[in-house]
Amino acid sequence: VFLLSDGETNELVKSLRHTFGTNLHSSTWSLAALAYQLIHRHNKRPCVIAMPLSKRKLHRLLGVRSSIPCWVWQNGFEGLHPPADPMSLAEDEEEQTYRQFLDMAKREPNERGTGRWKLEQSRRTIAILPLQAGDHHERVETIRTYLEAFFHGLPVEICMTSPPVRLIDSEKDFYLKSRKKWHLKRKSLEGVSHLEVFSVLDALSAHLIEPHDYCLVALTDAPLCEEWIDDEDGTENVSAVMGRACGDRVCIVNTDASVKTLLATISHELLHCFGLDHCTSFRCLMNSHAVEGDDCLFLSPLNLKKWIVGVMGVGNDHAAASAVERYKAILAVIDKLEGFGAERNWLRRKIKLVEEAITSVRSSAT
Repeated sequence: VFLLSDGETNELVKSLRHTFGTNLHSSTWSLAALAYQLIHRHNKRPCVIAMPLSKRKLHRLLGVRSSIPCWVWQNGFEGLHPPADPMSLAEDEEEQTYRQFLDMAKREPNERGTGRWKLEQSRRTIAILPLQAGDHHERVETIRTYLEAFFHGLPVEICMTSPPVRLIDSEKDFYLKSRKKWHLKRKSLEGVSHLEVFSVLDALSAHLIEPHDYCLVALTDAPLCEEWIDDEDGTENVSAVMGRACGDRVCIVNTDASVKTLLATISHELLHCFGLDHCTSFRCLMNSHAVEGDDCLFLSPLNLKKWIVGVMGVGNDHAAASAVERYKAILAVIDKLEGFGAERNWLRRKIKLVEEAITSVRSSAT
């Protein structure tokens, strides 16, 4: 992987134009494709070219015309927010700009998840619904505590229904059972029974989400899958998934994973419930795919702005302080967890940079 600075990009343009001619179009993708040819030709090995966003594109994504707020982007953030790993991106996916995200709030949600519900004082709780039987209290409480820090400012509660909602796996069928019974779809994938996610999401959104809940995440140890239709030949397919969300403010996640992967997946799916799409410009929690062994727990600068300003409605005067408070809350939680050393270091560096920027801006103002 070659991460190029602005100066190196200019040198690459000169080199490529010398090699391929002066009519070279200097778009990121043209440069990446030609650089691949050039480097692969000399080194005889595969490579990935990652180039930083231009200032113009960054301004367009963030929806700003003048200076970018110091807590969103500044010199020194490049190492903390590198370009997305190409392996983490879906084909033909485009970045959701800040203005596009705001526009989603003006449209009614539909079955595809386009549009989002408005966060209101009477509807702002994130609910956790454990579906598995057995004693998982400690792990569920870890999830709740982390989510309360990650979604800083919103209450997170564990659903305590009586009788509790349980996922039952009979030999013939899956179903949810509480006072009522909701039958779900079962699919076989490589000889293993999987729970079809959209049948669960339909039941959750129709019967189990409470009026005061903004969104609900169901947790299960059952393998999950989704049905989809191939656009080219119309064939029906089934794929295994770890989690899925829908536009009706509900999502489901399989808990058979490490704590770090589980926290990343739950946060990712819940952010879909709040209207955030996949990220393509930065390494981010909202990249389409998790790269094995490299779970990202943090938001890109663009998605951080969507959350703090777009969702939580924090004004410009308080947004920087809110970002620091959120980072410190997350740090306080993962300080107590094992295997989060890299994340602790990332948070400390980011907090330091943002606090220094806030001090600098205040000094300039006086």
